[in-house]
Amino acid sequence: MELQQMRYVIAVAETNSFTRAAERCLVVQSALSHQIARLEKELGARLFERTSRRVRLTPAGAAFLPAARQCLDAAERAATEVAAAVGEVRGRLAVGLIPTVAAVDIPGALRQFRLRHPQVRISLRVGASEDLAEQVEQGILEITDAPTRVEYAVWNPVGRTPAATAFLTILNLPTNPPSS
Repeated sequence: MELQQMRYVIAVAETNSFTRAAERCLVVQSALSHQIARLEKELGARLFERTSRRVRLTPAGAAFLPAARQCLDAAERAATEVAAAVGEVRGRLAVGLIPTVAAVDIPGALRQFRLRHPQVRISLRVGASEDLAEQVEQGILEITDAPTRVEYAVWNPVGRTPAATAFLTILNLPTNPPSS
């Protein structure tokens, strides 16, 4: 079982299409289909129900999907930790923003962050404070400008990933929680 096969399964599950999944993964559809078929053979179960009009996860595919996501997340965390050990910042930075006038120049900070850390994949989510706070607590977002139920977590990363800490540094904000 290979990480790339897991990426392909996730892409097909998210797009409900082998064609769109192949486009997303930047491979030809036949290569993606072949890798998924190899994985299904190895697992001894079909992951997708295929018809001429649609693709759906089978019960086995639905069981496989969360574990595949966890494996890919773990592999990404491992690579991020190795990079941090040698002084590099890479991985991902998921930022949640509330749709208000910000006291901080977020586009400028993100531009500066991107120039300093091109290996980091940045994603932004805009939403209500409660939703963003919950996403920080669940580990979906590393950082948010929304007040959270975690006492110190206004712009403070709960998990303190190297990317989140580097972003806070660019914003000139504290990178550690205040002491109690």
